[in-house]
Amino acid sequence: MRSRLRVTAIILAGGFSKSFFEAFGEGFKALLSYRGQKLWEIVDCAAGEAGLTNRIVIGEWNEEHKIEVLPGGSRMMLTGLGSIYRNLRYALMEATTDYVVILTADIHRLTGEIFSRFLEQCTRAGDNGLVCPVIPVELCEAEHPGAKRTSVKLVEGRFTMGNIFYAHRKTLLDNLWKIGIFLWARKKPLVLALLLGPKFVLGYLRRDISLTDLEAKAEKMLRVRIKAIVCNQPGDSAIGDDIDKVEQGDVLDEARSGPRNSIPVA
Repeated sequence: MRSRLRVTAIILAGGFSKSFFEAFGEGFKALLSYRGQKLWEIVDCAAGEAGLTNRIVIGEWNEEHKIEVLPGGSRMMLTGLGSIYRNLRYALMEATTDYVVILTADIHRLTGEIFSRFLEQCTRAGDNGLVCPVIPVELCEAEHPGAKRTSVKLVEGRFTMGNIFYAHRKTLLDNLWKIGIFLWARKKPLVLALLLGPKFVLGYLRRDISLTDLEAKAEKMLRVRIKAIVCNQPGDSAIGDDIDKVEQGDVLDEARSGPRNSIPVA
């Protein structure tokens, strides 16, 4: 059994998509299924197997607040507030641990073993305000050939950013509006470079930005220690493999059900 960690997992499971509803009959990605499990349940299960007994799941599809007692902790189901910024703030205010780990609910290949390995890397990295995983594209292509992903060429190689963020709760609350912008831009490399400044626009075009450059800039903006962790072990590509677009949903169970051509009228 994994050791229990004093870290709260916050699973962002909201956001209605008209295109997903028309394709699969369900507009909340978190409620779509992969190999017989809902996406949010896959992520929640992986967090539990990794030793996180305190977990918060937040999504607009929840009808009421619910708390389920877990061995040594609890799972809290929160009704979302309509935006990633407001949902994240709401969940952070409910968390009771100093450190949290933020996950999106569509990391369909995540397992407890992969998640636990990432958490071990985070704790070994020391006292950081924010830890972000980056995954070599070569590993992603080897483990999930043909999957579409956003990536950027750095001095150390070509990487895609993961969908898990380990952070001090206070760091997130103090910098939430900045982090919200960067979360929105995380899959738009040129927009992200523009936000970081002229040096990074030129570096993006010349392909001569390093991970150290990015860490230093992020530290200056957030005024806390930032660490980018390279996740390059077998299976780690799952951290960067999510379902953002309808065409990526061909792996879902619902893909066999046929399209829907209208959305419900309130």
